[in-house]
Amino acid sequence: MDGHPTSRLLAFARELQCADGFCELMMITLAGLPTSLGFHHAWLFAVENDDGVMRLLDAAGTSRRRLRELAPGLTIAGDAFLEELTGSRVPVVVDDAQSDPRTSKALAERLDLRTIVGIPLRLLDDTVAVFGTGTFGEEGCRPPAPAQLEYLVAMGEQIRIAADRIRLHEERKRSALALARLEGHLRQSQKMEAVGRLASGIAHDFNNLLSVILSFTELAIADLGPTSPSRADLDEVVKASHSAAALTRKLLSFSHNRTIDSRSCDLSEVVIGMDAMIRRLIGADIVFETVPQKGLAKVRADPGLIEQVLMNLVVNARDAMPTGGKLLVETCDVVLDEAYAREHVGVSPGPHVMLAVSDTGCGMDEATQERMFEPFFTTKEEGKGTGIGLSTVYGLITQTGGTVCVYSELGQGTTVRAYLPAAQAEGCPRFVPPAAVVRVWGAETILLVEDDEPLRRVAQKILDRHGYVVLEARDAKHALEIGEHHVGTIDLVLTDVVMPFMSGVEIGARLGVLRPNAAMLYMSGYTATSMAHHRGLEPGFALLTKPITPETLLIKVREVLDAARRPDQMLDSAS
Repeated sequence: MDGHPTSRLLAFARELQCADGFCELMMITLAGLPTSLGFHHAWLFAVENDDGVMRLLDAAGTSRRRLRELAPGLTIAGDAFLEELTGSRVPVVVDDAQSDPRTSKALAERLDLRTIVGIPLRLLDDTVAVFGTGTFGEEGCRPPAPAQLEYLVAMGEQIRIAADRIRLHEERKRSALALARLEGHLRQSQKMEAVGRLASGIAHDFNNLLSVILSFTELAIADLGPTSPSRADLDEVVKASHSAAALTRKLLSFSHNRTIDSRSCDLSEVVIGMDAMIRRLIGADIVFETVPQKGLAKVRADPGLIEQVLMNLVVNARDAMPTGGKLLVETCDVVLDEAYAREHVGVSPGPHVMLAVSDTGCGMDEATQERMFEPFFTTKEEGKGTGIGLSTVYGLITQTGGTVCVYSELGQGTTVRAYLPAAQAEGCPRFVPPAAVVRVWGAETILLVEDDEPLRRVAQKILDRHGYVVLEARDAKHALEIGEHHVGTIDLVLTDVVMPFMSGVEIGARLGVLRPNAAMLYMSGYTATSMAHHRGLEPGFALLTKPITPETLLIKVREVLDAARRPDQMLDSAS
């Protein structure tokens, strides 16, 4: 062995304390392998789910890319070597994978594997992991001597400790981020609840005052003759009082204190029924289109209040486009998953119906979006609006058990999505979230184009962790440089739509010339139909709707890559 084994092992353990990820862990492990072994590779697999797949956490050495591309996940069942390795507590050595009866010959040939040394590890949560090393191709067969194998087992124990620490650290970071998001939603919910209670109190007191004003005014009118010069003035008081009463009703809607008549309601029928009214309201300079889904699930709601929600959203969209633009109203069935429900207070996972209103108007900045649901908050000129529109929408939708999601970009436009729970038909079973059936692992090369550094970093980490090779581009220029000069294939371009200097659509078009075989996947907060109309995209494009989650990102990437192999398969761009 190189130097005294104990001192070398202590030095290795100290080095591992500095590793803050599995990539660094494997690099330190590779450097810690005794040169006398003749091994120039190290890898770490783990069985983290109940699907019987051993997944590559990371690797080091010249075999890293080969393993990431060809063996990101290995099915254990039916593979005698993997079954023995994951079920054992002692090291398993294969002198020559090309001839050993336990190994998969197809995998051995694909990887050009020769000697394999597998050290089973049991992590703190009883996860089975495997630290491995060995030889490939012309390196030949080099089975370790007993003393060398004993040393590798000792290294494995140190790797186990480091892996537990890294996994715990990553889980804490994920939990902290999830908690921060949830706390933000909870603070917003609590703020809106407090504002709602205040609005309710004001509205009730105001109603009492209005009752007095209207009553005495009408009594005074009754005492006046029809020709009295004061009658016209008092009529104006009555008119203004009725306007104030309408505003009070909206406040009560926001504060959840208005009585509603819930019944089975088809949102598509509501949209179709209001088509003519909306066209008269918005004027001829705005191009208006509706995309109501046929056979839409019913919701339990008051149709009159849904009409009010739609009208408020349309008016806001119209006012955001003073010089004209495009307005789109659409409905569709959606399923809100557990991840979405966790991040949105008061939302339950399951089937919902979406009502979306999109415009190409001025959009909103972040400061405006933080306050957009507050009653009386408005960016309109004095006398042009009450600031009650979106707050009323928020109140009415949440009162029916739904939620409102707004995506807006300054200078680009706004999409408001209202999600209402689908009504359960009698005899229908309660919704159970479906098990994931889409393979989310891969080894393809992805060009990720995103100017938001935190979002780019987390997307890269998610994709890299699941076997993909990720090329990062911070802007259009960088993306085009990579597209032109990268040696090797680019299987997928994943780009944000709104980018500085050049839109994601333009980036996709230019990269399509440089990389004609690369699939395109766009990211945006707009709906697919809105994107097709407002961004000039051809039908059938693939869209990943923001905000993204690891699950939605991985499933959509896998879906687009798999569909690219089957040109006859149409992509569902509205996921």
